[in-house]
Amino acid sequence: MLALSAAHGLRRRRRHCYCDRPLKTPATIAADTRCNNACRFCEVVDPTTATPPYLDDDAVLALVAEQAEAGRQTLIFTGGELTLRKPLLGWLEAAKSGGIDTVVLRTNGRMLAYKAFVEQIRTAGVDRVEVALHGPTPEVHEWLTRAEGSFSQALKGLRNVARAGCATAVNTVLTRSNYRHLSQFVPLLARARVGTWVLHELRPLGDGVANRAQLQAPWPMMQVYVRRAAKLAARHGIGVQLVRAASAQQDDVR
Repeated sequence: MLALSAAHGLRRRRRHCYCDRPLKTPATIAADTRCNNACRFCEVVDPTTATPPYLDDDAVLALVAEQAEAGRQTLIFTGGELTLRKPLLGWLEAAKSGGIDTVVLRTNGRMLAYKAFVEQIRTAGVDRVEVALHGPTPEVHEWLTRAEGSFSQALKGLRNVARAGCATAVNTVLTRSNYRHLSQFVPLLARARVGTWVLHELRPLGDGVANRAQLQAPWPMMQVYVRRAAKLAARHGIGVQLVRAASAQQDDVR
């Protein structure tokens, strides 16, 4: 996972009610490494950073209780892909009932294509959903995820969670195959009422090591496209943040 820290830079007034607020004192529970995508840059598979394949129900509930007792305001649930885990609803309920102010689910978004599932996680207590979207078209996104149908499911999922009243964010890993298309993301994000778009530089971990040569683009090459997309996104009230690989620092794009 990427460690996120405080930011500098662009702060535009956001014009849409769906834009989310900054996360307060977040903690992250990475409860599983298994996933129904097979992203070419996935760092969760890195043996130096990954947890054991999964945490059982009791272990996750114990971590939730620990964070609630510590007065944690924001709790992020991530994987792998936790929407594949049956106990997920119970974890979300435990977080919310334990006093966590903002419960966040980080996901590839595929299960969110099912409205009934979105209603379940919303009822369970999710406040914010962060969806991975790595291309503005099926061709780009699915080349990176190596999962047919994942683009349409993620996009539909974003729209479903927005309609359900959740704050939404999108995570995109910058690669050679998508950085030239960043501006094409913006209309999709605007229609899906996304509040925050986080761009991640590729980190050489996990599958990102084996595929680095075909995936990684130099920052000077990407910079103009990132700034152009950020300006376009700002016109739609979408905040854009950049996570640099070298420092794992999250910055607002200027």
